[in-house]
Amino acid sequence: MMRDKQRKILGVERGLFLVRYAAAADEHQPPKILLTPDRDSREALQLITPPGETETALWRPGACLVLRALSPGNLVVEVEPLAGSRSASSSVRVEPLSMGRLAQAGQLANLAAPDLAGFRLVGHVAGRGDVRVKADEWLAGPSAPARIEGIGIDWQGKPAGVDIRYSVNTARPQTVSQRLLNSGEFAGTRGKALPLVGVSFEVAGDAAPDLQLAVEAIFLGSPTSRAVGRRIALAGPTGREPLVGLKVTAENARLAANARPADKPDSAGRVRVFRGRPKSGSAEPAPRERAARAG
Repeated sequence: MMRDKQRKILGVERGLFLVRYAAAADEHQPPKILLTPDRDSREALQLITPPGETETALWRPGACLVLRALSPGNLVVEVEPLAGSRSASSSVRVEPLSMGRLAQAGQLANLAAPDLAGFRLVGHVAGRGDVRVKADEWLAGPSAPARIEGIGIDWQGKPAGVDIRYSVNTARPQTVSQRLLNSGEFAGTRGKALPLVGVSFEVAGDAAPDLQLAVEAIFLGSPTSRAVGRRIALAGPTGREPLVGLKVTAENARLAANARPADKPDSAGRVRVFRGRPKSGSAEPAPRERAARAG
């Protein structure tokens, strides 16, 4: 019987959203899904429940809550199998709500894909030294896992008025831990045999509102985690597992949303979180989709 909780952090932009329990592998005893803002997002994110309800939880497919984001923040999604549950595999969909106001002509977003010719993920890998890989290529990773001790992003040709910021958590306290750095800077250590145990990324600036990052990470002994959005945080199940693989790319959210996954959960005991499409004629940013797996 599976009893371990699964936890995923979902970055959300400013707006109004419907958070819906879309599907569960065990329909007779579906797992409970608990939604809470993380510690730094309690003022930014508000979960609206029916009158008389005090717990921000979804108990079975079809249940939903309203999320009001006054500013960007992180929503913690926890899946807890209940007594008798055979599987924790489930899916949650986050759907933007809109009043349907038409966008002004000058506000239409540029649908061009970002130019990634000059994008490089830089990493210090144990036993290999500094390694540079292109967008959507693995640093270490499934075929050659190794402890990653530091990272940076170098993007020649990055859109003007936009920056990529990132921070890391090291296995032992260091002054660089959790410090937010800009592209071109190095986050981590070299020569100390000190692996990273967590990474976070965010797109800063409003010059490219549809620009988002897609990040995949492998932590030792854990399945691959993937997150998509303008704010991303990834770590292993306990927060102590060394990072042994990392892949980062940038994309246009509207173009990426055309490949939309189905609601059907997989059978590997994972929770999938999707960001849905706004209705046509909406002035909200066009569809941004997040597929995040918790191992």
